[in-house]
This record gives sequence, structure tokens and C-alpha cells, in this order.
Amino acid sequence: MIHEKQRIVKIIDEMTLFFFSMGAKDISTSIRIEDNETLITLDSDFVGDQKKNIEKLVKCMKIPKQEGMEEYYWSLTGECNIDTELSVVGMMTDKIEMEIKGNHIHMVLHREK
Repeated sequence: MIHEKQRIVKIIDEMTLFFFSMGAKDISTSIRIEDNETLITLDSDFVGDQKKNIEKLVKCMKIPKQEGMEEYYWSLTGECNIDTELSVVGMMTDKIEMEIKGNHIHMVLHREK
């Protein structure tokens, strides 16, 4: 259970860093643990035209979940490339909902148990 919570914290950490890289000044996160899944909700603003970064985010989040690789990849990636870190976040989630309106992004990451 402790490892699961650490993974949730790592996901939020990486997403927060990504939002900061887009100039975010208002970031909100929430975690809801249910019987069959954990929902991580993220809301952030961003500055300027971030189309390329958002496309990168969408691409990285489409990577299929790979439970066996989660811990292995994270130990290798350390604190390096943001693309790599986002890819690992994609590997750790089962489903993503994303909505972009103006300079605001709303995401819900689903992580099944």
C-alpha cells in the first residue's frame, strides 16, 4: 500500500513540474481513492501558446499501462528528461480524461487497483 501511495505522489509531482514548465501559476490537485481505482484530478493554467507541449503531453499519456515496468523505469529515469517522466506517468495510468479551454487544462488520471 505504501508503494501505491508513493506512486500517486510521484505522478502528481511529475505533472506539477510539467505544468510549471508551461508557466503555470495556479495548479490544483486532488486524490480520490475508491475501491477499484484511484482518481487524480489536476487543474492548471498555462501561459502563451503551449500547443507543442500539450501535444507532447497527449502523446506521452497514450502509452499503455505497464505495471511490471513502473518501478524499473522510475529508478532509471531519475530526474532527467520531462518527456521520459511523462511517458512513465502514462505507463502508470489506465485512463486519462483531458479538457483544454483557453489557457486552462483539466485532467483526471485513473489508476486501477
